[in-house]
Amino acid sequence: MDKPAKRAILALALVPALLACPSSDAWADDAPAADAPQRWASPLQTTRGTFSIGGSASVSYATIVGVDPPYPGALVRDQAHLSFAIAPSIGVFVADDLELGLGLSAGVDTSSPTSQTFSLSLGLRYYIGSWWLRPMIGLAWGIQFAAVSPPSSQLESRMLLSFEVGLAVPLGHWVALTFALMPAFEFPLSDQLTVTTFRLRTSLLGVRVFF
Repeated sequence: MDKPAKRAILALALVPALLACPSSDAWADDAPAADAPQRWASPLQTTRGTFSIGGSASVSYATIVGVDPPYPGALVRDQAHLSFAIAPSIGVFVADDLELGLGLSAGVDTSSPTSQTFSLSLGLRYYIGSWWLRPMIGLAWGIQFAAVSPPSSQLESRMLLSFEVGLAVPLGHWVALTFALMPAFEFPLSDQLTVTTFRLRTSLLGVRVFF
């Protein structure tokens, strides 16, 4: 048998074998998915233009700096005390992962005498990375009013500067639980106040909805 005939027979024999071999697409299907790391990516919607609404419940420990009375007989608060607060807030993402928010807070201060506090603040919060658990850091400033119980019965005002270090735990694309530490400084604005308060607030539980 001459060489051309042998080559033709060999080619015919190879055709079924080539057809039976899996294609490159099939091999790609059997390979590990390229997007496997996406399983650990955060599902939260934190892109520019997203809105958020939520709130938190917190407990804080406050230490007053400089407790000398401004005049003889003036009322001086305890040097250290606890307070409890709830804080609803709204926000909008002005850039990817960067949220501009407006927050309210209402709380009870256990100092002697006790007081009820109300505050309004404006802040920025940044969500770090794209992991499933989202670390977050923030900065806020605002104003606080405190209605002091008798015998003082006066209204006090302070300027607030607070920081935030926390974690967002997604429950899906649109909801997350949040936990945070929020150290803050409260500077006196009222004439009867002369002391600065350092407050370490712990957000025991917060919920945020993204839409």
